Amino acid sequence: MKTANGKIIVLASVLLASTPGVAPAQDPVQVAPETYKVVLDTPRVRVLEIKLPPGGKSPMHSHPAFIIYSFNANKTKFTLPDGTTREVSMKPGEIAWSEATSHAAENVGGTAAHILNIELKEPPAKTKISLQSRMDPVRVNPGKYKAVFENERVRVLEYRDKPGDKALMHSHPDHLVYALSDLQRRFTFPDGKTADLRQEGGSAVWVNAETHAGENTGQTDTHVLIVELKDQPAAHTSSASSASAGAMSVRFQDAKWEKMLPELEKDSPEISILRVDPKTQAAQLLIRTPAAMHVPKHWHAANETHTMIIGTATFECDGERVTLGPGSFNYIPGKMVHQAWTSAGSVVFITVDHAWDINWVEGPPKASDVGVAPPDPAK
Repeated sequence: MKTANGKIIVLASVLLASTPGVAPAQDPVQVAPETYKVVLDTPRVRVLEIKLPPGGKSPMHSHPAFIIYSFNANKTKFTLPDGTTREVSMKPGEIAWSEATSHAAENVGGTAAHILNIELKEPPAKTKISLQSRMDPVRVNPGKYKAVFENERVRVLEYRDKPGDKALMHSHPDHLVYALSDLQRRFTFPDGKTADLRQEGGSAVWVNAETHAGENTGQTDTHVLIVELKDQPAAHTSSASSASAGAMSVRFQDAKWEKMLPELEKDSPEISILRVDPKTQAAQLLIRTPAAMHVPKHWHAANETHTMIIGTATFECDGERVTLGPGSFNYIPGKMVHQAWTSAGSVVFITVDHAWDINWVEGPPKASDVGVAPPDPAK
């Protein structure tokens, strides 16, 4: 397996090779929650932060195909299901790829291992997206974007700039952005609309295929990793197949829910994607909030509608607030920044006319947003 500097390491070629005939091990987050932290979980990727102290061990577990980025120098011994062991040393900033695997791990170095693991949740697609275009960010902005790793499934870009720097209009396929530093940016889209984003260092956001220009509107340098997916996106559903053009139904009791913010545990909003159009990626979905919650400012690339099913939600767009109860409806244009406050136990039906995404202006909800009611307009 090749790393960013072109060297061949044992990581993918031997150490992380799956063993045929061995039943898959457990989710690493379940078997070692003190070691594996979920940074972001989407239908296409899951981002894990791994911290393992010297001498620390994690029991046998499984990963789908993944990329790792090493924050520091570390040395780890991996044990495969057949008992084979290998030791792997990584340098700060080193990037590596592995196919799906099962293994146990032990930190045999003198420093705590600190690693970013980006899992690809889908199998390889037959149809690939070409990154060779006149809008390729590396071609358009060569002084800012640097390709640090690439194979048939992903390309990893490193982006750096300084306050006031601008990136010319360019395009990305579906991609993940991991912030290695705090950042504040303004995006300008081909239609002239703009959107602002703040992202804390150590956080990750998912962005659907998009064309934009960017500007560092903050006071600090920007440093991010961008993982572009080359696999043609599949239609995602949590409750039913979307491949058919025929009629379909999902009963509420059959809906399959996923936590949107696992770090909030029982208070995390939950999403159930009911249907995704296989051609346009337009989606219909449900979101429920077990606890009352403030949903901070964010925007979506697609036009969005909300129809309240249970409870209430107060939406703020362009400085105006409207509270919706059961049966009430709203429409929010794509890229319009908005925020909301939901009641405990609320359920909302959402439609988007393109792929579903969330772009947080100042970061996703935190524990401090749980239980927060909308501000009193009289005050």
